[in-house]
Amino acid sequence: YPNYQHRKLYLEQQLLKRSINLDPAFLDQIAQESEGASYNKLKRIITEALIFSTIALRPVTEDDFEKALDSEIRHVEKLTTNL
Repeated sequence: YPNYQHRKLYLEQQLLKRSINLDPAFLDQIAQESEGASYNKLKRIITEALIFSTIALRPVTEDDFEKALDSEIRHVEKLTTNL
């Protein structure tokens, strides 16, 4: 699995290819938080963030990456309530 520097470099390259601009501090957070993640997992995070933005019909945001991190890295599930 890639170390921190390789994860950060991979993320930078993949985001550059897709013309996605994230705050460098946020990109650093993703690289740190994804400790133990494979390149495929990092790619899934990017893809999921893009899907979230496409569904919302807007450019990708840090919030989209937060949601992707929740499902892929943090394993956080949203609770839904039926009122």
